[in-house]
Amino acid sequence: MQPSAPPSGATTAIRVASLKGPTTMGLVSMISDPGTYLGNSVSASFDMEGTADAITPKLVSGGIDVAFIPGNLAAVLYSKDPDMIQVAAITTLNVLYVVTKGVDIESVDDLAGQTVYSTGLGTTPQAVLDTVLAAHNLTTKVNVRYLSEASEVATRLASSTQAIAVLPEPFVTAAIAKDPSITVAIDLGVQFQAATGSPVVTGVAVVRQQYADEHSAAVQTFLAGLARSASHTVSSPDDAGVLIADQGITPTPQIATAAIPRCSITTITGYSAQVALDGYLASLYRANPALVGGSLPDAEFYWS
Repeated sequence: MQPSAPPSGATTAIRVASLKGPTTMGLVSMISDPGTYLGNSVSASFDMEGTADAITPKLVSGGIDVAFIPGNLAAVLYSKDPDMIQVAAITTLNVLYVVTKGVDIESVDDLAGQTVYSTGLGTTPQAVLDTVLAAHNLTTKVNVRYLSEASEVATRLASSTQAIAVLPEPFVTAAIAKDPSITVAIDLGVQFQAATGSPVVTGVAVVRQQYADEHSAAVQTFLAGLARSASHTVSSPDDAGVLIADQGITPTPQIATAAIPRCSITTITGYSAQVALDGYLASLYRANPALVGGSLPDAEFYWS
């Protein structure tokens, strides 16, 4: 697809919505200083929401142009309307970890006979955990108790003398900050990739297809700026931590800074993004087809 260039001196507006969490942590430098990351040809407005349910209607109505959403939600939306959105980049890989308090867990096999508290029943955290347990023949040997929210899992962990839990970042770092006896035992992303050959893809940036067709140069400029913004978050966690806390994503800059290395913030585009996301979605489909909208997306799912 050839870039469409605006008239000389013109500025193209791009409206961005993102989720309050790791999927926005790589975006905060651009939010703070859009001119540095987008130059003079693109002007951006940003809106951060607490849930994906608040973003989806804006995509459907054309109220936003780019959205940072879960990777599997992008597939669900595409299954409903293949002409609405395309994936432009992977922004976040794994954020799920097994953490322990008062229990010695050094490997997945050590979970046999244990009770594990988690969140995400019927959603991607369950699919990731189930896939890892199945790869170790532990499907019937681990008692997974699902709670409704990650905050409930963190509270259960904090109030116990011995407990094992699955938590996403930045809840992991927040829990450790309150109780240093809590430790990270297992990176579920590493284990999932060992089991499936594909990474966990937590977050993606999708672009409204009509917008991308009309303003491909602006999309390319945005993605280039996003890559620089995400790189700044990873390479300058102290600076980024302040911006992340300013956006209300974490309660303090210190928690944001400590969480960044486990948030797997990245910017993957093009064929590499397609390979990674296709593999992840295929694994989710095997676990529960509904997680990806009932069918796997075709190559037109990806913007290029």
